Order: sequence, then C-alpha cells, then structure tokens
Amino acid sequence: METQHTDQSKLLTRIGNTLVVSFPAELTDDCIREISEVFTQSAYDSGVTGAILNFARVCMMDSCIFQEVRNISKAVSLMGVRVVWAALSAGVICALVDLGVPLGDRTITTVATLEQGLALLSGQTRGGK
Repeated sequence: METQHTDQSKLLTRIGNTLVVSFPAELTDDCIREISEVFTQSAYDSGVTGAILNFARVCMMDSCIFQEVRNISKAVSLMGVRVVWAALSAGVICALVDLGVPLGDRTITTVATLEQGLALLSGQTRGGK
C-alpha cells in the first residue's frame, strides 16, 4: 500500500496568532501521524497562542483516530496554545456517541464553525463546549 502524504501548505494556515489545521476528508493513521508532527512543530516554532482543528471535510472518525487527535490537542495545549475543535459534522458526532467515546472531556472546546473558533480565540465570544 502506498503512503499518501498531506500537502503541508493546505494543512496549516496562520491567521493572526492562530494556527488553523484543516483535516482532510479521510483520516488514516499515517495522515494523523503526519498532522501530529507538522502541527506540534509549527505550534512550537511559531509561538501562536491559539489553534483551531477544522474538521469541516471529515466524514468519519473512529475511536482510535479520536483518541490520537485528542492526544495531539493535549500536547499542543501543554505548549500554552488554546486548542478549539471546529466543524464536527453531525455524522461524526453521532458515530463517536455510538462508539461510546467519552465526550465529557473538559479539555476539549468545540464550536460549530471555523468563524466561531476564530471569534472565540480572539476573545469576542464565550466558548462552546
């Protein structure tokens, strides 16, 4: 099987003091590993104070991928970066609930849209949950 690499220029975007990580539609173990390496290094190097994980294109997420993304969020949070999850689709949320994934984690802040995430990190609104 051939490994597909993520185009880093499409993966990360910096908007002010926020990194936006745009996840591809299909999340594989290799893809998550690459996102983890690129995102954590970029967060460290750039000195940003906020990050948005944009799941707008993601159609499916299993419990293992969820756990990996959660671990990435925690690692970046330890660098002092506030992480917000944005645009989880109803289908992804329902699948995670059906799988019994613990969603009561207070370390994960969620918002419905990328715009809400940017507003939250710029201090304009209070967080989702």
